Amino acid sequence: MKVPLDRLDFEHEHAPPWDETMAQRLVDLANGRLGMYWAVVPLQFVRPFSPTYKPVGWVAWEPMLDLMRARIRDKQYPPLFTYQVGDFFVMSDDYFAYYAYLESGLGYAPCYILGEPTGDHIFEVRSATEDETKRVFGR
Repeated sequence: MKVPLDRLDFEHEHAPPWDETMAQRLVDLANGRLGMYWAVVPLQFVRPFSPTYKPVGWVAWEPMLDLMRARIRDKQYPPLFTYQVGDFFVMSDDYFAYYAYLESGLGYAPCYILGEPTGDHIFEVRSATEDETKRVFGR
């Protein structure tokens, strides 16, 4: 399902905190100044931008979390969008999937990484395809 940008509400009371670094990296990706990569990242190296963000009282919380749980259970692993800081990968928008991965016991998640990743603690690193990059922007 595609939603027109003017219908998105980024400032509703349950929106995750704004991550300026992620926003700038998405701009840089859109303008061709930054590459996007894909890798399998152990969850111990994934950090939420806002570790306290978990709006369990929001009407959409449980249904969305259930959807992510089902996808993981069905091996349709939803990727987390991240950027690297030191050894860690910061996730600032995919909280439903992140919490579902934590509950799953898998111990890892597929991640898109904005910027070239480093370290031998991540696996199957590759450049994102042109189609994958276009999907970030709904193209």
